[in-house]
This record gives sequence, C-alpha cells and structure tokens, in this order.
Amino acid sequence: AFVVAVIVNYSLQRTFTFGSDAPHSILFPRFATVAFFGFFLNAVIFYIFSMTMNYLLAQFFTILILLIFNFVMNKKFVFSYKQ
Repeated sequence: AFVVAVIVNYSLQRTFTFGSDAPHSILFPRFATVAFFGFFLNAVIFYIFSMTMNYLLAQFFTILILLIFNFVMNKKFVFSYKQ
C-alpha cells in the first residue's frame, strides 16, 4: 500500500502542487528517497514522542513535523530540478 501511495502522491505533487515538467527519471528517484526516509523518520519520531507524552499528542506532533519535512524536501530537493 505504501508503494502505491508513493506513486500516486508523486503524480499529484508533480502535476498539481509543484507543476514540474522535469523528467520522471530524475524526479521519481528523488521523491521515492524522500518518501522512504520520511517513512522511517515517522517511526523514529513517533517512538521518541510516545515515550514522553500521550500517544495522540505524539501522533499529532509527528504528523506536523513530517508534513513540514516532506513539503520542504519536495520543494527544495525533489522538484527544484532545472533543466
């Protein structure tokens, strides 16, 4: 399910959010790297937060951090490619 979500999210981000026309061969590996790193970062951050606070607060702060992380990485690293 995660792989399908990455592919769909890539297509939507490329088309609607960032409007990039750069080659898929350049963008998709970058996007997949950020997505998989974010997946593992999510587990680590949630684990750390859940040790010190209620799991709902831990999930809230984890989502907030990952939302910002993913947007910044996609804007500055993935979709900033200029031909």
